Amino acid sequence: MLAKQLGMKEDKESCNGYQTTDEEKVNFWILEIKTGKVTGPLGNESFIAKKAELEISKDVVLQEIDDIR
Repeated sequence: MLAKQLGMKEDKESCNGYQTTDEEKVNFWILEIKTGKVTGPLGNESFIAKKAELEISKDVVLQEIDDIR
């Protein structure tokens, strides 16, 4: 399983300390379901290199969680 995690930042429109997603702070994770092994957090280049090392097909793409529910 591949996962993308967006960072959080202060929501400047909120006076209650709320946060919103930060597209500039992104981590990727590789989760091996059968073994329980977790690789990450990875930056974009490290993620691409690790996918190649693990021979994960380029056809495997991330999907929005709402698209698979």
